Amino acid sequence: MKTGHWSPQVYVREAARLKGQYVLTEHDILQNDTKWDVIGLGSYTIDIPGAVDRVPAHGKTLLEGGMQSPTYCNKSLPAYAIPLRSLRPQADQASNLFVPVALSASHVAFSSVRMEPTWMVLGQSAGVAASMAAASPSGAVNVTALQTRLLALGQVLKPPPHTMTTGL
Repeated sequence: MKTGHWSPQVYVREAARLKGQYVLTEHDILQNDTKWDVIGLGSYTIDIPGAVDRVPAHGKTLLEGGMQSPTYCNKSLPAYAIPLRSLRPQADQASNLFVPVALSASHVAFSSVRMEPTWMVLGQSAGVAASMAAASPSGAVNVTALQTRLLALGQVLKPPPHTMTTGL
């Protein structure tokens, strides 16, 4: 490898992600839906920087490609459930892999999930799930047993009731 296995950039905000059994989307993070296989919560705002490009037009500079909606960008969002399925590849690809950082999420959802506290929650959940998969002859993970174990470790799996006042 030309770069000696070091990233050519110091900070890469977003890169390739898993296309898993469930793709976490903007809808998931805004609607506070429960998930039957919840393994952790996220709660950060939608954080997509202002402009991806500046385009000259009609003697002005137009900003293009950002998402700065005052409705829910840079606003507190309710906690949202992250399902185990978002950490798992398609069933025909692997049965014993859990991906907490490059999880299966849309661009908008990933802009919220990408915070270190959420990654710590997902890392703990992925580690516990991986240990359970390793102990199972089939590599299967019983989601109820996983949730019970996570709760015993202090993981919060149920978003608190919350009403958004941003006009959604």
